[in-house]
Parts: sequence; C-alpha cells; structure tokens
Amino acid sequence: MKSTTQVTYKKNDVAIAMSIERYTTLLFELNKFKDAMNNVSETFDFSLEDIRNMDSLRYSLLHSLGYESLGKYQHNDYTLPGQMSEKEES
Repeated sequence: MKSTTQVTYKKNDVAIAMSIERYTTLLFELNKFKDAMNNVSETFDFSLEDIRNMDSLRYSLLHSLGYESLGKYQHNDYTLPGQMSEKEES
C-alpha cells in the first residue's frame, strides 16, 4: 500500500495530513490495541487476535505517518524520510 499521507517538515514542527478514512482506521486499531493491553494487564497473556491487532496497528502507524524503511524487508527499522546514513544504505 502506497502511503497517501503528506508529511511537511518545518524547523521544529511536523504537519501530517491524511484522509479521514486512514485517520479513522488508526483510531479503530488504537482502540483494539487498548483492548489487547487491558487483556494483558488482567490475564498476563496475549491471545492470537491481540497479537494480530497489535501488528495491524504497527503496520498502519508505520505506513500512515510517512516513515521510510531502512531496507526492503518488513522487519527492517524505519526512519524519517531522507534521514538514512551511508552505513544504513549499504
């Protein structure tokens, strides 16, 4: 999924613009994350559904906020656009 988020960097601020649909999806996934964390605090255990919901939130946040992957694989770290060092690029 190509990010449709527009990120504008200023000296000390960042402005993020996204569709209301993406914004609503983030809220929905954040609420699912809240439920998972409440479940963990009560039972000290994660269900597979909780883990899936947390992974969904992770994916949406990474792709909705305009971050760039440091590599071509899903497990690579992310960084601000244009912030890759020469060491990370090789």
